Amino acid sequence: MCCCKTPNAKRIPDTAEFYEHFEQAFRELCVDYAFLEEFLSRQNLLGKTAPSTAHQAANNVFWTYRDSLYLGAAKLADGDGDALSLQNFRFHYRNLSRWKEPDHKSEFRCWDKAFTAWMESAAKASIVIYRHENLGHSLAKGAAKARTRGAYKGFVGNSVGGYISTEGEALEACREGIHLLRWLTKLCGTSNGHSAAFFDFKGAAENDLTREIEKCRRFHGALLDSI
Repeated sequence: MCCCKTPNAKRIPDTAEFYEHFEQAFRELCVDYAFLEEFLSRQNLLGKTAPSTAHQAANNVFWTYRDSLYLGAAKLADGDGDALSLQNFRFHYRNLSRWKEPDHKSEFRCWDKAFTAWMESAAKASIVIYRHENLGHSLAKGAAKARTRGAYKGFVGNSVGGYISTEGEALEACREGIHLLRWLTKLCGTSNGHSAAFFDFKGAAENDLTREIEKCRRFHGALLDSI
């Protein structure tokens, strides 16, 4: 009898696991993004040279939400192992019988094209690199793990260089990632909200995203009003 054991193959999450995770991720990412949008819309909170204790606390919350948003957006692109990501869902389930149905075939292709464009964007690469650098790895290891080429430029004081996108571009890439997440759940028929019968799947996802961000901004705004 051979004493060697064959390693078990990594288990592929089933679609139900992806769907459950995607719903939770959508809500959490909207909360993160909405705080940044609400905070940045308030001129009285920006550029303070001598912030009060309350202002400083709000600044700290801002950076916490920013890290959370970047981490969550980067996870959407994660293709490692059994990650519950958009990237892995596409890899494992791009041949679902659902995508052969007349009502979904062209719509899924549209989503797939948009997701590919997002995955190849410079801003998305910056988010992934930021995740590796600040939430687990060194600068050099982060660039290598993100598998980018020429990912940095003009970063003063750093021999490797700077991020390839601006802060605003990175935030917009996060929003696009959240939209792609909702768009896919619309296609899969697992999310409530606006109906694709009145909007196309992309439009229904955009309306859901806008409504969720506005709702979260009202809650965040009530907190920031107290400062």
